[in-house]
Amino acid sequence: MSGIATMIRDGVAKRWFTTHPFHSGARFPLAGWERDLQAPFMIGITADGIGHTGGTLLGVNYEATAADGRRVRMGPTARGAFHSMYELRYGFRPSLLEGAPLPPGGGENVTTYTIKPGDTLYGIGERFEVDWRDIAEANNIDSPYIIHPGRDLEIPGADNRPVVRLSNLTFNARNDDVRVRQEALNAKGYNAGPVDGWYYNMTKAAVQRFQEAQGWTGPDADGMVGLETVARLGLRVEGGSVPTPAPAPPPAPSPKTVNLANLAFNARNDDVKIVQQALKDKGYDPGVVDGWYYNMTRGAVRAFQEAQGWDGDDADGMVGPETARRLGLNPVGTPPVAPAPTPVPSPSGWRAASEPTHDYTRVSWGGKTVNRRTAIMLDRAIAILRAEGGPTFSYLTQGSYNRGVSASAGTHDGGGVVDIPSSSSAVALALRKAGFFAWVRTPAQGFSYHIHAVAIGDRELSSSARGQVTQGFQDRNGLAGRGPDPDPDPYPDWTKRYGTHVSPD
Repeated sequence: MSGIATMIRDGVAKRWFTTHPFHSGARFPLAGWERDLQAPFMIGITADGIGHTGGTLLGVNYEATAADGRRVRMGPTARGAFHSMYELRYGFRPSLLEGAPLPPGGGENVTTYTIKPGDTLYGIGERFEVDWRDIAEANNIDSPYIIHPGRDLEIPGADNRPVVRLSNLTFNARNDDVRVRQEALNAKGYNAGPVDGWYYNMTKAAVQRFQEAQGWTGPDADGMVGLETVARLGLRVEGGSVPTPAPAPPPAPSPKTVNLANLAFNARNDDVKIVQQALKDKGYDPGVVDGWYYNMTRGAVRAFQEAQGWDGDDADGMVGPETARRLGLNPVGTPPVAPAPTPVPSPSGWRAASEPTHDYTRVSWGGKTVNRRTAIMLDRAIAILRAEGGPTFSYLTQGSYNRGVSASAGTHDGGGVVDIPSSSSAVALALRKAGFFAWVRTPAQGFSYHIHAVAIGDRELSSSARGQVTQGFQDRNGLAGRGPDPDPDPYPDWTKRYGTHVSPD
């Protein structure tokens, strides 16, 4: 004991002096020492008492780290008696041999605690179940009882068993309380795996084996730590209630079913809406969720397929069984044979693109009503912008067939006319390449910033919009003042059948 006490006082006792009496050739049992006893004085040894040595003495961990035992590490970084590296552990009973030197403090049960930010004497007393005034007296702290982080306090009369909070001992938890419990299991010969503070399968299995060794079965040996398990492991509970198992997560919603036969290009139905919403949920923009499987939707499907690492025919923009499943959908039916899509001009091919079909079925695009011919042209403009790396747009501020808007001077009364919330000349040029006369409107002209676009050749244009088409061919700005149009004129060849592009006078 004198050697052990010296380790606490000055950290220079030789390991041989401290642990040699525990080697297998020594006379056993040594009075006062008991193997695997949880006690204020504990020693862990390796190599039959003459190898690596460490211990937990009066609440302080120490570890001898040099061959002669004279390099001693003390405190929380030292591997104390509970560490899994030690082959044997001995604890000392409170009754000391008559005449043997007492450890520091005259044998009183003393724990050392390092003050942390936010601590108070009252809170520390609550933690160790000791009157805070006794702590103050033991450490010569007078009124107003100010303490500072980093100072070590002696906690007189504290229970020296390692402390854990039951609320921290849940499966898959990672914290220091799990680490303490793992050390206790390893110390008792139940392999909890690495002492890493992670309550996972190996630790749970070790707890279960320990519980079964107590004669417990069924729910009493479930591998989870309750009050009795903690007590039998030689640990002490500090606050916190027995953890309640987390409630089972709600069942995942059943995937929405889509009929692949309904997902043909140019189809309009609710199954297309489901696909469009699934694409949006995964960050792919199909345009407005309107149930129309057209160029924007197909482009979004193709982008999603390419993100799966597919190419060629596997990334054709059409939804098959595997695409649907990866979108989180439940596919049924047989997919249609993919028709050739309406040609979308490339950056170099927009000029020779064919005129869009004269389909005046009213549809929704960008949250507004347009006819299908206008929608095709808007999709072409988006495709051009994407190919050129320019800004795009996905909604309209005003659509077609919108009568009675005085600020529009009747241009939106019929088909083929839209307003786009953009002031980008790149967007206006892409609209022109798709077959619109498109002008950027500005506050200087009396408007908020937007682009006004009129579809060339639309058979349902209002009379005011037809007048703007006439101005467009004359390279004017489409306003009442008939000002010049300063922007370039990149129009597709098919627009020539509706007029001749001329320069202003």
